[in-house]
Amino acid sequence: NGYIIQQEWLDSHQPTLDYAYSFAVVGDTQWLSRYKPEKMKALYDWILANKDAKRIAHVFGLGDITDAWNTADKENEWIRAYEYISRLDGVIPYSLIRGNHDESKYFNKYFATDAYISQFDGEFMVDGDIRNSYKLVTIGSTDYLFMTLDFGASDEMLDWANGVVLAHPNHRVIVTTHAYHGFDGGHLNYDNVMSSGNITSASDVDTSVGNNNRGYNNGQQIWEKFVSLHPNIFLVMSGHTPLEDVFVLESEGVHGNTVTQMLIDPQWMDPQKDGVGMVCMLYFSEDGNDVDVRYYSTVRKQYGTQSSQFSVSLSPVLDNYKVRNASLSGGVFTAEVVFGDGFAQKDVKAIVATYAQGGALIDARISDLTIKKGTVPVNIPVDTTGCITYKFMIWEDMNSLVPIVPAKTYSK
Repeated sequence: NGYIIQQEWLDSHQPTLDYAYSFAVVGDTQWLSRYKPEKMKALYDWILANKDAKRIAHVFGLGDITDAWNTADKENEWIRAYEYISRLDGVIPYSLIRGNHDESKYFNKYFATDAYISQFDGEFMVDGDIRNSYKLVTIGSTDYLFMTLDFGASDEMLDWANGVVLAHPNHRVIVTTHAYHGFDGGHLNYDNVMSSGNITSASDVDTSVGNNNRGYNNGQQIWEKFVSLHPNIFLVMSGHTPLEDVFVLESEGVHGNTVTQMLIDPQWMDPQKDGVGMVCMLYFSEDGNDVDVRYYSTVRKQYGTQSSQFSVSLSPVLDNYKVRNASLSGGVFTAEVVFGDGFAQKDVKAIVATYAQGGALIDARISDLTIKKGTVPVNIPVDTTGCITYKFMIWEDMNSLVPIVPAKTYSK
């Protein structure tokens, strides 16, 4: 009859990728928190039990941890959520974000703990407030920066986020925030990001968000003011907008890089199916470029629909080059830089800097270089007296905010 019917639950759909590590992503648990807390516990039971078997390196929460913004039982919801999630402390690194159902005072009261804060090799935008944060971590062969952004992030928050990413151009950035996608799959562009019935409290948000009276931003604005501006932001994950499938949007940033954006929100599945405890598993290759996505019910012990089991490439323009045979000998830095299809011929500046014990700068030299697709040799004389480490990078010009080849550090 021309119709294709998807099987709703799959008994077996293991990743096909020979993966090096995985991330567990937990979408909105608000319904489980309020009505089926035992199944919320079961979700985290599964993550903990599969830490080693699934090589789980990090757990990302996408907000709406609770449904407590307008319930009499709000304190108990937070107590239970803390009990279930805090079992990850010291076992699996994790990050949380605040959704529109999560009041700031409870979010910070229960999760701004020493155990949670101590896992961040980075910082929080405001001391004692965990709503906006970043952490630096190396997993496999990839240096990552994980950033959390508060629900409806303000202009001030986005200014902070822009500064953090600019300061770490050699890290691949994963951003988690709550309200970013709309029902059409595009960026959330409601006039008011806190749509009717989704306001937490007057102290948390302003109801006139669409007018930006206090600078709060919807998904489209977060894309325009932050995400699209950086070539090393390659993945954004969010919840808030309920769908039964994992939805993927790929958008081109201003540098020509592809940003993969995932919407993961099972909040409609849970009430319709009596609580299924979905977790989205991302299985990564060693280089961090290839990912198998598997959407799994920790309650039913089954995978979701076929359309939520797929593979995706997460290779930004930032990785469309390789630095080979870098060495520092006889007072000269030499290397070969291999540029891919994304690089047109242009004149740029190559920089090498040498450092002494403790990080003191010895010398920094700038050399003109013409880059093009293919292999480009680099030869730069530099003072190596007392050198312990050295860095190499390429900038379009000395006024650029973002390098073409981020700083790479080598040991002498």
